[in-house]
Amino acid sequence: VLHPDCFVAPSAQIVAEPGRRVEVGRCSFIAANAFVHGAVQLGQYVSINHGACLDGGKAGITVGDYTRIATGAKLFAWNHGITPDRCVFEQPADSIGIKIGRDVWICANACVADG
Repeated sequence: VLHPDCFVAPSAQIVAEPGRRVEVGRCSFIAANAFVHGAVQLGQYVSINHGACLDGGKAGITVGDYTRIATGAKLFAWNHGITPDRCVFEQPADSIGIKIGRDVWICANACVADG
């Protein structure tokens, strides 16, 4: 769901699947080459800058109003197991989710992991 007053650059990619909704709030901005994969909820006046990546996993990412996510930042709301006796592709995935508050700045190239 895109608020009519938001901006999404033509080269940004937004992927929503059944049960993994993407919501972009009023006056929010998604810049060129950003990637947003639901479940993701962006508040009002949020900016997702060039090349940032948000992957909501099953539990989702919630970003509070007035938050800034800088160029190249990565947010992944899922993870996989690391049991030594199993191959990576056989590891179970889990998703706790990420909640970013109001008026937060996530710096360039930062990584925010699940939980």
